[in-house]
This record gives sequence, C-alpha cells and structure tokens, in this order.
Amino acid sequence: MSPDEPNSIVNWHEGDHTRYRRAFANSFSDKALREQAPVVERYVDLFISQLKKRKTVDLTQWLNYLLFDLSGDLTYGESWGCLENGKAHPWVEIASDFGKGLALIGAINTYPPIDKLLRYIIPRRILQRSMDHRQLSLSQAKKRISRDIDRPDWVTPAKKYSDQKDPFTDKEWGINLLVIAFAGSETTASAITATFRMLVQHKGVLHRLTTEIRDTFQKEADMTVTSTANLPYLNAVIDEGLRLCPPVVIGIPRVVPEGGDTICDQWVPEGVSAPPPPFFLFFFFFFLLYTLRISLSFSTCCLLLIVAMHNNAYI
Repeated sequence: MSPDEPNSIVNWHEGDHTRYRRAFANSFSDKALREQAPVVERYVDLFISQLKKRKTVDLTQWLNYLLFDLSGDLTYGESWGCLENGKAHPWVEIASDFGKGLALIGAINTYPPIDKLLRYIIPRRILQRSMDHRQLSLSQAKKRISRDIDRPDWVTPAKKYSDQKDPFTDKEWGINLLVIAFAGSETTASAITATFRMLVQHKGVLHRLTTEIRDTFQKEADMTVTSTANLPYLNAVIDEGLRLCPPVVIGIPRVVPEGGDTICDQWVPEGVSAPPPPFFLFFFFFFLLYTLRISLSFSTCCLLLIVAMHNNAYI
C-alpha cells in the first residue's frame, strides 16, 4: 500500500468509512437488488448451460468463473469472459495471489513493531502480483467511471451520489471498486463451494433441501432470484454454510480509540488492533449454547449472534 493510497470502505477510519458507505448504500438497496436480478440470472443460466456440456467439472473452478464474471459486470461494467471461454481471465488469476497477499499482510500487521521485518518473508511474486492486480483494477475503475451510463450494477447508484454530494477521486474509486469486486467474487465463490461440500457430506440435509426445491418449482425456468427468496430451508442452509465456513477468516479492522477502552472487562490501550474474532462469533458462541443446554429456538440463537456481532462492531 503506497503512502498516498486512500482508505477503503473496510478500513477502520470512521470518517472515510461513513463517506463510502453512504455512497454505496443505494447500490445494495432492495430496489437496486431487484434491478440487478436479471443480470444475476443471466450469468447463472450461462453457468448451468456450461456445466451441462461437460461430464465432469471442477465445481470450485467454475463457481469462481461464475462469481468473477458476475462481479466484473456489476463492478466494472463488463464480464471477464471466464464462463464463455472456460478459463480464467488474467485479473481472476492474479486475484488468487492478491488474496494470499492480503492474508499475509493482515497477519503480519498484528505484530508491531517487528511487522516491518516480517514483511520481508512475503514472497516477492505475491507482492508483485498484488501490485499488478491493483494497477489493473484502477485502470478498470477509471474506464467504468468515465462511462456516463445508467445500468443495473453496483456503480451507477454510487456514482450518482458521488457526482451530486461527495465527489470521489480516481484512487478512491479504484480501491473501493477493487474491494467490492473482490468481496463479490472470490469470497462468495468460496462460501458457495464450502456449502456444497457440507451438503454432500450430510445426505439428510441435501435430501431435505432437494425436496423443498422440487416441491416448490415445476420447471427450472421458475427458479429466479425473487421466487427462491422465501424458501425457509434453503435460506437456513445458506446461513449455516456462512457460519461454518465464513469466507472472510479475519476480523473486520477495529482499532482502540484515543485514550484506550475496556473490552470484555480488560483495559486495552489506544492504538491496539482489536478485530472481533470470527472463531468466537461462528463457533465458540454456538458451542457455549450447546454445552449450557439452553433450550432456544433457532431464531433466538440467530438473534443472540446478531447482538454479539453488533456489540463487537463497536470495539
């Protein structure tokens, strides 16, 4: 990260986070998601048609093709062509090493002041490919922002807000579109892949889910973003898949404010990195409920988890 690079929407800086969140809020509203539904369905149809042409497939690979193409369309205004060509675009290939680079840097940053020395252990190839990925993403972002078009995607609502109330710089667009494009592709594909793996390992769950879907829809064309939204067991499978296999394995950046603060009855000095631990949120919390033999409905457990996550969000 260069000294002049702006913060992104996932950074701990509250002022910048608020600016970006306001701009992108309408991109993920119910209205925007309904408008984006045909785009999602078009790529899913292409994904299914490609799978039907093949006797065997690497589902992990093809799910990445699907999500990267969709994310590219919604972020940069054009697909990467992975589904059509049956192979990864260079941006997609670099994204894998980009993710590794982020994970390594994130881990190293938790050990100041020796983090400056530990950075030298990161393979140069990964660092270089991460920088290449950022440059390519910045170029794509400039290209998309320069196009004055109104289309169902994640950029159009944010650009309207930015143009009217809070203009973004090219670098601010670049870093935030990169974060959103990555969040909407590799992490989503990882979550779906993990959920599929859990389904084939639990035949009873797979059977119940299959029964719900086949009892609800008479033909494939009836399955849309809207029509599948209210399937209770499908949504429960998705929620549980995200809990057991969270694609974001590190906590959201949180830094103790000036003057220090108390976390879980422990005094923590200012400047300390204190992200909420995913292991506690997704595993230990549910394990604790089980060991205490608390008789709670699933909805109550979910409510308690949300409260726990909400409290951690302000740490």
